[in-house]
This record gives sequence, C-alpha cells and structure tokens, in this order.
Amino acid sequence: MAQRLMYLFVELNKSGTAVVLATHDIHLLERFRFPTLRLRGGQIEVMAA
Repeated sequence: MAQRLMYLFVELNKSGTAVVLATHDIHLLERFRFPTLRLRGGQIEVMAA
C-alpha cells in the first residue's frame, strides 16, 4: 500500500505539485530519490537525493 501511494506522489510531483511526506520508514524513502530532510535529535539534516 505504501509503495502504491509513493508512485501516486511521484506522478503528482511530475505534474508540478510539491509533495510533503512524513514517515518513519527510511527504507521506503531510499527507493525513491527525492530531496529529503530528516529530523534527528531535534535538528534538521539534509539527506542526499
């Protein structure tokens, strides 16, 4: 189910829509290469896209 939603978000993003997603599933994010911010220890980290 999560992967189907991610493909929907990809299509929305391709059409010009900004997508903001909050998740605890880091492995899901690794399958989709997008600019990603991570909140760790109260600090925001930029992860490689």
